[in-house]
Formats: sequence, structure tokens, C-alpha cells
Amino acid sequence: ADIAGDGSIYFFSLSEDHFDSGIQGEPLSHADAIKVSMVAGATDPEYMTIGENSNEILVTSSNGRVSRICVPSAGCKAAARNAQMAYGGQTLCGIGVLPPPNNSYLVADQGRDKIFECPLTSTNEYIASCPVFAYKPEGTPWGPFGILVDNTKKLVYVTDSTYNNVHVFAFDGSYMGHLQQKLGFLITPKGLAIKPGPLASLSTVHPPTSATAGEPQIIPLTLRDKSNEPLPASYPVSKEVPHYRV
Repeated sequence: ADIAGDGSIYFFSLSEDHFDSGIQGEPLSHADAIKVSMVAGATDPEYMTIGENSNEILVTSSNGRVSRICVPSAGCKAAARNAQMAYGGQTLCGIGVLPPPNNSYLVADQGRDKIFECPLTSTNEYIASCPVFAYKPEGTPWGPFGILVDNTKKLVYVTDSTYNNVHVFAFDGSYMGHLQQKLGFLITPKGLAIKPGPLASLSTVHPPTSATAGEPQIIPLTLRDKSNEPLPASYPVSKEVPHYRV
């Protein structure tokens, strides 16, 4: 999905045809998308995340509201699900959903320097009435911006775009630490993402015990992801694999 400045969200298909068109051919345009207007009362969308269900999204708006919007053609009933979830935010930024048993969403209110945790089960919540999930880690000022929820490790990562850091919290709001070690390592961090696929530090190379000069060798790899789970043999590997001769 793409956030637009006209009070709308554009949903693009990720079918193979559209993907190839956008990457290898002409860039995708709004003509290739389904346009959905924001919930009544909400102005231009700012940031979004997958909602309680995979066929809906939560979106923050420039006038301090959180909206729930159905993904088109995904089995979500817009008349029942599209709603204003919360209002009264001051410069809302990142947003993320905590899975059960939390059943809540986190929203960064940079105007209040807080992250609020609001219930997914209710609508029209005044944001400041939601419990505070995080406020001034280690007692220092901060400017919470982006939010990334890692369901596997049960951690929440928050970028601090004002004081240039990335803070880490447990699902219960306990502060776990930060990623930056020295001033200047990060400059105005905002968005966050987890890279899919193998993690080199957890993957293993199995070199052969013997080799013949000039003959190609097959070197098995055990690929593991960030959770130290093995990736299947069918996992696609880049064709740009280096070759060596003994």
C-alpha cells in the first residue's frame, strides 16, 4: 500500500505480473492501484501497519487520529470494520500491533514524547487515555518515531529520530536497551524493517574434507534465519554465487 497526500491510500497488487512490471518494466503508477479514502474525520495518512487481521491496516493521520481500513478484495467487510480507532494525538508517527494476549496496538505520539498502548477491541479512544507503553527510556529525553514489532523475539524496536537511537522494549513495556553505541552511528533514524532470509552469523558452511585440483566442488550450506530456524532446501538463493578453484 502507498500513502498519498490527497487523503487516500493506494493499494497495489503484488501479483507476479504487477511485480515484474514495477521492477523490470515501467514503474507502477496510481492507475495500477485501488484507491481507498481515509475514514471520515481523518486527514492525510502518515504511517501504517497490518492490523488485527491480515486483511486490514491501521493508519495514523496528520490530524492525530488512528483509523482501521479494510484491504480491498481481501474478504474484509468495510462497512463493519472501517472505523476511527483513536483521536487526540499530537504528531502521531509509527504504529504497530502487539499479538495476543496483548491484543493492542502501539502508536508513537511524538508531541507527547510517549508511546501509547491502545486496545484493538474498541474504537473512538482518546489516545492520551490509553496506557503509556514507553516514556523516556533510562530517564533521558527522546523523540519516538518508528515502531517495529518482532513477534518471533517478542521485542518492540522504536526509532528515536530526535536523539538518534533505536530503543528496544519487551512486550510488557520493559526497557531492554538500545542499539547505538556511539554518538553519530545513527542520523535521524525513522523507519524500521526486519530483513527476511538467512542470517550469516547463524548459518554454517560445510567445507569438503578433500578436493581435487581443477575439479568443481559442492560445498553444502545450512542456512538459518534470525530466529536460528533452518531455512528449507527450497529457499531461493541468489544466482550470483561466487565460484572458486582449488
